[in-house]
Amino acid sequence: MVANRGEDPAGSTPLVNHWWNVTYEVSARGLRTHLMHSGVRGFDAEFDFLDHQLVVRGTDGSTRSVALKPRSVADFYAATLAALAEMHLECVIVPSPNEVSPAVPFAQDTEPRHTTPPR
Repeated sequence: MVANRGEDPAGSTPLVNHWWNVTYEVSARGLRTHLMHSGVRGFDAEFDFLDHQLVVRGTDGSTRSVALKPRSVADFYAATLAALAEMHLECVIVPSPNEVSPAVPFAQDTEPRHTTPPR
Protein backbone atom coordinates (compact mmCIF):
# COMPACT_ATOMS: atom_id res chain seq x y z
CA MET A 1 0.00 0.00 0.00
CA VAL A 2 2.88 2.40 0.72
CA ALA A 3 4.09 2.08 -2.89
CA ASN A 4 0.66 2.89 -4.33
CA ARG A 5 0.70 5.69 -6.89
CA GLY A 6 -1.37 7.86 -4.56
CA GLU A 7 1.62 8.03 -2.25
CA ASP A 8 3.81 9.40 -5.04
CA PRO A 9 4.19 13.16 -5.54
CA ALA A 10 2.30 13.11 -8.84
CA GLY A 11 1.97 16.87 -9.08
CA SER A 12 5.76 17.22 -9.31
CA THR A 13 6.03 15.88 -12.85
CA PRO A 14 4.13 16.69 -16.04
CA LEU A 15 1.19 14.34 -16.65
CA VAL A 16 1.86 11.65 -19.25
CA ASN A 17 -0.74 9.18 -20.59
CA HIS A 18 -2.22 6.95 -17.86
CA TRP A 19 0.03 8.45 -15.14
CA TRP A 20 3.18 6.96 -16.69
CA ASN A 21 5.05 9.94 -15.24
CA VAL A 22 4.76 8.43 -11.75
CA THR A 23 5.57 4.80 -12.41
CA TYR A 24 8.41 3.20 -10.52
CA GLU A 25 11.49 1.83 -12.27
CA VAL A 26 13.39 -1.18 -11.05
CA SER A 27 16.75 -0.15 -9.62
CA ALA A 28 19.70 -2.11 -8.27
CA ARG A 29 18.27 -1.65 -4.75
CA GLY A 30 14.49 -1.72 -5.30
CA LEU A 31 12.10 0.71 -6.98
CA ARG A 32 12.69 4.38 -7.79
CA THR A 33 10.81 7.33 -9.22
CA HIS A 34 11.86 9.55 -12.08
CA LEU A 35 13.34 12.97 -11.26
CA MET A 36 10.58 15.24 -9.95
CA HIS A 37 10.60 18.98 -9.28
CA SER A 38 9.78 21.26 -6.39
CA GLY A 39 10.48 24.87 -7.22
CA VAL A 40 13.98 25.10 -8.66
CA ARG A 41 15.18 21.83 -7.08
CA GLY A 42 14.78 18.30 -8.30
CA PHE A 43 14.33 15.19 -6.20
CA ASP A 44 13.64 11.49 -6.49
CA ALA A 45 12.55 8.73 -4.15
CA GLU A 46 13.66 5.12 -3.95
CA PHE A 47 12.25 2.17 -2.06
CA ASP A 48 15.58 0.63 -1.01
CA PHE A 49 14.74 -3.00 -0.23
CA LEU A 50 18.33 -3.82 0.78
CA ASP A 51 18.49 -1.23 3.58
CA HIS A 52 14.69 -1.37 4.17
CA GLN A 53 14.00 2.33 3.75
CA LEU A 54 12.41 4.90 1.49
CA VAL A 55 15.13 7.36 0.53
CA VAL A 56 14.27 10.83 -0.76
CA ARG A 57 17.21 12.60 -2.46
CA GLY A 58 17.40 16.23 -3.51
CA THR A 59 19.55 17.62 -6.32
CA ASP A 60 21.10 19.91 -3.68
CA GLY A 61 22.56 16.85 -1.91
CA SER A 62 19.94 16.65 0.84
CA THR A 63 18.51 13.24 1.78
CA ARG A 64 15.96 11.87 4.19
CA SER A 65 15.02 8.26 4.93
CA VAL A 66 11.84 6.63 6.17
CA ALA A 67 12.23 3.13 7.60
CA LEU A 68 10.36 0.29 5.91
CA LYS A 69 9.33 -1.55 9.06
CA PRO A 70 6.14 -3.02 10.49
CA ARG A 71 3.79 -0.06 11.02
CA SER A 72 0.50 1.33 9.82
CA VAL A 73 0.11 3.03 6.46
CA ALA A 74 -0.92 6.18 8.36
CA ASP A 75 2.36 6.16 10.31
CA PHE A 76 4.42 5.62 7.13
CA TYR A 77 2.47 8.37 5.35
CA ALA A 78 3.06 10.83 8.21
CA ALA A 79 6.78 9.99 8.32
CA THR A 80 7.05 10.46 4.55
CA LEU A 81 5.28 13.84 4.70
CA ALA A 82 7.61 14.88 7.54
CA ALA A 83 10.68 13.91 5.49
CA LEU A 84 9.44 15.94 2.53
CA ALA A 85 8.70 18.92 4.81
CA GLU A 86 12.18 18.72 6.39
CA MET A 87 13.64 18.96 2.89
CA HIS A 88 11.30 21.86 2.04
CA LEU A 89 9.87 19.91 -0.89
CA GLU A 90 6.40 21.00 -1.85
CA CYS A 91 4.45 18.52 -3.91
CA VAL A 92 0.87 17.44 -4.47
CA ILE A 93 0.18 14.02 -3.00
CA VAL A 94 -3.09 12.24 -3.66
CA PRO A 95 -4.10 11.22 -0.10
CA SER A 96 -5.85 7.96 -1.04
CA PRO A 97 -4.73 4.80 -2.84
CA ASN A 98 -5.69 4.18 -6.45
CA GLU A 99 -7.36 1.12 -7.95
CA VAL A 100 -7.90 -0.73 -4.66
CA SER A 101 -11.01 -1.46 -2.69
CA PRO A 102 -11.66 -0.22 -0.14
CA ALA A 103 -9.67 2.97 -0.83
CA VAL A 104 -8.98 4.00 2.76
CA PRO A 105 -7.20 7.39 2.85
CA PHE A 106 -3.57 6.91 3.88
CA ALA A 107 -3.86 9.11 6.99
CA GLN A 108 -6.81 7.01 8.21
CA ASP A 109 -5.31 3.54 7.55
CA THR A 110 -4.17 2.77 11.09
CA GLU A 111 -4.24 -1.03 10.84
CA PRO A 112 -0.85 -2.49 11.78
CA ARG A 113 0.98 -3.85 8.71
CA HIS A 114 3.85 -6.29 8.54
CA THR A 115 6.57 -6.08 5.98
CA THR A 116 8.32 -9.01 4.41
CA PRO A 117 11.80 -8.28 3.08
CA PRO A 118 12.41 -9.49 -0.49
CA ARG A 119 14.52 -12.62 -0.81
